[in-house]
Amino acid sequence: MKPVSVAQVVTFLTAVFFCVIVNADTSATQAWLMKMQSANKQQNYIGTFIYRHGTHLETMRIVHRARSGRVLERIVSLNGPAREVVRDNRIERIYLPDKNIIQINSRTKNENEFPALLTRSMENFQNHYHVMLGGESRIADRMVQMVIIKSRDEYRYGYRLWADKKTGLLLKADLVNMKGQSLEQYMFTNIRIGIAIPATMLRPRMSTRGVKIKQQNAHKIAPVTDMIWSVRNLPKGFRLSAKMLGICPAHKTPVHHLVYTDGLAAVSIFIEKAGKNRKVIKGLNQMGAIHAYGKMLNGYQITVVGQVPAGTVRQFGKSIFSSQIARLPVSVR
Repeated sequence: MKPVSVAQVVTFLTAVFFCVIVNADTSATQAWLMKMQSANKQQNYIGTFIYRHGTHLETMRIVHRARSGRVLERIVSLNGPAREVVRDNRIERIYLPDKNIIQINSRTKNENEFPALLTRSMENFQNHYHVMLGGESRIADRMVQMVIIKSRDEYRYGYRLWADKKTGLLLKADLVNMKGQSLEQYMFTNIRIGIAIPATMLRPRMSTRGVKIKQQNAHKIAPVTDMIWSVRNLPKGFRLSAKMLGICPAHKTPVHHLVYTDGLAAVSIFIEKAGKNRKVIKGLNQMGAIHAYGKMLNGYQITVVGQVPAGTVRQFGKSIFSSQIARLPVSVR
């Protein structure tokens, strides 16, 4: 269950902008961004939040414990098919009782999920986003401060964020396009912050007896220092933040993975040797605010994916090249 993977919400018109924008200096807005960035790593909380995307509305219960730099949380879907997620900094376990399946995924430092949206470096952040303080309001019976992050160009989306005034924890987030139209929304409806979280509250309800285990990213994902792939014409503000070599679970073949970020938005590029009878991904595809672009290059399938506008993934896809064609290793140990 990854709420960040789908979007496209009905436009809120101008309702959210009833909050009056105040003239705040850079230090004040930067302080709020830093406060939000650190809150999820420092606060224990239990709450219920909704995630709205397109015509779909999901309600989720979250138990979150932060201790000595390690975050452990349990998320339970309260509507639709039964789903439960238990994850820490490295591993995510998805429990699907209706299918009697547990799916195990490796996590990376680049994952960006509510309410930990601001987890990347904010260096040069304001070169590509215009940040303003909005007004104060109330969410989940707590006073919040609104922060508006507007994209300065067409390469990235913007955000409207509402942070708890006392702790800085993000209680509501809208992803918005250049016109200010909401593409997706997360919002807590109730939350208790700063409470003790016993280990029992972080255990899944689903029994593990007789279940089928699906191990994703089972092979080691290793950083790559001699990557032969790069991008000639990067969209403004993006730069390489990680490059890895992993194994495609479906095909058991090596996959290069490049991650580019502007400090908030991120784009992933997956490069895999083409095989017989495999579906070729070409051109643009969309799932809400997520766009993907695929093409074949010298016998390799190139797939670009990001929660960014279509033009951004297209530019990445058309600009990627390799300095040489090298044979990828069979596995990574």
